[in-house]
Amino acid sequence: MTGREAVNLQEKLLLILGAFIVWFILLILTAPLRKKPGPLRGLVTQFRYLFLPALLFYLMAYRYWHMEAVVEDGKSVEMPTAVYRTAQTVLAAAAVILGLGVINLFFTPEAIRRRGGREVPALLIDVARYLIIIISVAVILHYIWGGQIAPIIGALGVGGVVLGLALQETLSNFFSGLAILADKPFTIGDWIRVGEGRDGEVEHMTWRAIRIRTLDNDLVIYPNNLVAKEKVVNFNLPARVEARRLNVGASYKDPPDLVKRTLLDVVADAPGVLSEPRPAVYTVSYGDFAIQYEVKFYIEDFGGRRAIEDGVMTRIWYAFRRHGIEIPFPVRTVRVQGISGLAPAPPAEAPAGPTMHEKEIAAALAGVPIFKELSPQEQRALSAGAELVQYGFGETVIRQGEPGDTLYAIAAGQARVAVRGQGDTERDVAVLRRGDVFGEMSLLTGEPRSATVYAHGELQVIEVGKAALAPLLGANPDLAKRIAEVVVLRKQGLDRYRAEREMEQKKRQELAAEANNLLGRIRVFFGLLS
Repeated sequence: MTGREAVNLQEKLLLILGAFIVWFILLILTAPLRKKPGPLRGLVTQFRYLFLPALLFYLMAYRYWHMEAVVEDGKSVEMPTAVYRTAQTVLAAAAVILGLGVINLFFTPEAIRRRGGREVPALLIDVARYLIIIISVAVILHYIWGGQIAPIIGALGVGGVVLGLALQETLSNFFSGLAILADKPFTIGDWIRVGEGRDGEVEHMTWRAIRIRTLDNDLVIYPNNLVAKEKVVNFNLPARVEARRLNVGASYKDPPDLVKRTLLDVVADAPGVLSEPRPAVYTVSYGDFAIQYEVKFYIEDFGGRRAIEDGVMTRIWYAFRRHGIEIPFPVRTVRVQGISGLAPAPPAEAPAGPTMHEKEIAAALAGVPIFKELSPQEQRALSAGAELVQYGFGETVIRQGEPGDTLYAIAAGQARVAVRGQGDTERDVAVLRRGDVFGEMSLLTGEPRSATVYAHGELQVIEVGKAALAPLLGANPDLAKRIAEVVVLRKQGLDRYRAEREMEQKKRQELAAEANNLLGRIRVFFGLLS
């Protein structure tokens, strides 16, 4: 070994040692980034252990193994060495891998949805990755290796044919996925049905398959080529509004107009049902024991359709019960052959709903403050005209701003009171329980409801209407005055005993004037003569 060769070898060893020292220093400097949780940690790892070594390898190759003399056609030509080309290839591959890591970090479907609010299928991002890899390989082969890789390309061509024959199904899924991506029959978040399969929400789209989540929380995976061949029903196109239909039977003795009006009222107040397009009810057929009606309404939350339909069907039962509409069922009469002949079986009876004895209704109404002035005979007459009605969870008993002429006393369950403020926003103000009363001012004066009351669970209320109270006021003119005084005192949080003993004369005069004003309104509303 000559002296110059020894110097060169020493210089190379020192450069290699220096490269390792520089790499080690860079590892220390980038160590804090690696401690950060999340996807950035993987990107930092690729930079430290893949890109930096490839960069140092390239710099050493460029310094010592850059060019070499090659004889072509009897001439000496300077050409990049194989070591330098390998270093270029390694550095380019490391840069491509690092770039793909950046794409995985900032261009995932979740990241794009979070920043731009748009859904981008994962298949589109996968295709972009594959295109980057293919273009990168082509650039590396063309600009780094030049014409020296022709045999490799030929081998890859033969291998591609073999792989294409072996991976027909996989390639079919890939190109079917591209066709679905171009046609856009659905996007992530849409509810679809593939062929005769189950309904589900599209969760993920890849180059191989589509995953949907069913209502039972099952994950169903459809290969792309199957989706491309089958009929696909998209429940969110052309709009997210979806029509639903429910069939309900009612007795022949109930007028169809009453039944249809009741059904429309139920659907209009059911949560999840859209007001536009307007719901509709159709008389469908006359069956063996019932008239069949079809209730058509529209929803926007297809995933919650079962809960919405359950709410509608449940409220129909309560509404039918309140309006005296019978839901018929098949009745079979069985005759038993006995010794003395045929004995008819007793007729079947529909299951009776919850009832309350008239005495119990009278006792409940006796606890209502404005009815405490009634005599026992008047209380019995009032209870005879009262009615026990039922409401299901969430049903509206009275609505703020609407006219009314009834009072309600809670017999069982709870009710939620809400007041509508600015912007039509409601806020809860009270919860009423057994024995509480609401609606007395509407009963006495016919003024609009001052709040909305919802059933907070199954609710039973005693309903007292104007028609039940009017005969009592007509027979006893002084009764209206006593009721007016009780209402005014209740507003002040006082009873009659305290008002007479503890109040000042001026205050009693003010309350008396207010009571007279209310009395005038009661007389006008009930048509009583002064």
